[in-house]
Amino acid sequence: MKRKNGILYTLLIAIFVYTILTWILPVTTFNGEFTDQGMVRMGLNELLSYPTYTFYNFIYIFVYLALVFCLYGILRKIPAYRNLVSKLASWVEDKYLMFSIITVSLFAVVISFTGL
Repeated sequence: MKRKNGILYTLLIAIFVYTILTWILPVTTFNGEFTDQGMVRMGLNELLSYPTYTFYNFIYIFVYLALVFCLYGILRKIPAYRNLVSKLASWVEDKYLMFSIITVSLFAVVISFTGL
């Protein structure tokens, strides 16, 4: 029988282990050389406030993903888009290795020129 909350338990255990490690390991940063910042211990206050900080810092990504998912939900109802996707999928199915190589190469070129 599979547990329903397996991911939640894994996440909570990872957070607990991280919290314990902040009490054992010192904080170091790397900016050309390692810099020791001493012990920065994570307490209950930080544990409860980090999700709020994360939400505020990444809200624009959440909004962007919501807009993309909504747009895709609208697009998949359009028959011309479904035709295009099915034709592309049938073409890629025969040449999946070549498609993967071209896609990875294209991403590598774009990343190397733009620094994204």
